[in-house]
Amino acid sequence: MRDALLRRISELRKKGAKIVPEDELKETLKLYDVPVPVGRLCKTSEEAVALSSEIGFPVVLKLSSDIILHKTEIKGVRLNLGSKEEVGRAFEEMDSSFKKQNIEGYLGILVEKQAPPGIELIIGLQHDASFGPVIMMGLGGIFTDLLNDVVFRMIPLSKKEILEALRTLNAWPLFTGYRGKPALALDKIVEVIHAISTFGADFAGQYESVDFNPLIATSDDCTVVDAKMVIAAKEMPAQTSASEMPRTGHLAGFFNPKS
Repeated sequence: MRDALLRRISELRKKGAKIVPEDELKETLKLYDVPVPVGRLCKTSEEAVALSSEIGFPVVLKLSSDIILHKTEIKGVRLNLGSKEEVGRAFEEMDSSFKKQNIEGYLGILVEKQAPPGIELIIGLQHDASFGPVIMMGLGGIFTDLLNDVVFRMIPLSKKEILEALRTLNAWPLFTGYRGKPALALDKIVEVIHAISTFGADFAGQYESVDFNPLIATSDDCTVVDAKMVIAAKEMPAQTSASEMPRTGHLAGFFNPKS
């Protein structure tokens, strides 16, 4: 499970890439039973149109690059595309724009089934130089910076420890049903975070950070919509023993909700 991505990270590091392409990262996440949208990297508008017809509308188009960290700043995301015509037109506009701008590390356009709306959560992994791998859990999307409602823990974690951490969030009532709203699929959320914790421990030392933002949760399901792994410039020690919690004040900047 680990070997293919470890080899790929080594290749990317040698060529000077900054991130693991999202479609490749998600293929590995699926092996950990982390739910991600159905999709595939496309190189042509014809391929994108055919795929979108196959997986169903609406779909999302996203820039794929092993260099660019923030897609929204270069108009690298198109949402709510509801027909073959919209997909074909959006793909051609994006592809032309990226080539004209000479976007670094441009690999193609990721076409994915758009996830249904729900409560947006953020999960993040960070490799702390002193303490090893750390996970962040909290309210995601536009609320990440606004409310700063997150909690940090060292990994790996048990499902019980994950549930205890989530209970400390100010947003906890959203998980259990707030003002008549249905409760979220808490068991599935915990399972996904546990899988991410395992993933983070398995690849500790290979990344600077990994963002899962947003993880969209509903009353019956949850899906990691966006995932981004920033590759460590050089491989770091996987784990450092420590008897205290890591100092996390400097980590918040790694979990900006920009795509």
